[in-house]
Amino acid sequence: MSTSLRREFGFWRALGDLRFRDIATAEVVGGLVLGAGAATLMAKYGTSTQRLAVSGDYLAIAGALVGVVFAGFALVVGLMSNEYLRWLATNARGVQGFLSPFMISIGLQVGSLISVIGYRASASHLSDGDEKLAFGFVSSLFLVALLDVIALTRSVLMHAVARARGLEIDDLQARRAEDKRGQVR
Repeated sequence: MSTSLRREFGFWRALGDLRFRDIATAEVVGGLVLGAGAATLMAKYGTSTQRLAVSGDYLAIAGALVGVVFAGFALVVGLMSNEYLRWLATNARGVQGFLSPFMISIGLQVGSLISVIGYRASASHLSDGDEKLAFGFVSSLFLVALLDVIALTRSVLMHAVARARGLEIDDLQARRAEDKRGQVR
């Protein structure tokens, strides 16, 4: 795959295409607040060893989450009907716009994994203050990535509702055409 295609469909492109209102969601703000709150509590009442243990929990959860979200992504792509793909293509953001939240979610989760691994590898080499700040960053990124699954689920749900409404319209049009044929006879 060429470099230009990787750039067009990559994480940074998907992130760059977001508008501020797409980023300033309850999930992102909530993740930042919860992450900062957890880090503040752990900085005040916890030890470095306890923060490392919590980061180990982050590692296990984030690793599993990447697998689940990627499997969900593969299922969504695999189960899209031709008609639905055509309908998405008529939309301003198209298929890429529908699937980019998966890319962002997976990118956040992978970033969380890399950050946690980096934190765990370097925590014992950092000053106390820097280690606490690093834990705060890791906690915030982990919680944003975790809560982003809710936003991703909302996106998939909205598309399911759009598909159902489209089917209702198709059914009504088919009944109308059938009624017209019945009146002609």
